[in-house]
Amino acid sequence: MTTKKHHRFANLLIPFSSCPFQQVEKDCPFVAYWDNNGTGEQLKIIEGLKEEELLRLQDHHRICMRNKIEAGESVVTIKNQMI
Repeated sequence: MTTKKHHRFANLLIPFSSCPFQQVEKDCPFVAYWDNNGTGEQLKIIEGLKEEELLRLQDHHRICMRNKIEAGESVVTIKNQMI
């Protein structure tokens, strides 16, 4: 079952899974979460983190994506998800 919090932070599901770009940045805070097992685990992570931390992660991801796109780095993969 999804919650309002899940919907608000749904854009974090991909970075909680893996980096869709060629080069993972050294300061990527999402690497620590990549060993989870699919969307269900990612939703548990979102539910368990404080809103302030999720907002920080959203900002980090937004800035990182913008920088990578502006640098011409293309999306290479999005890990398959299992619920």
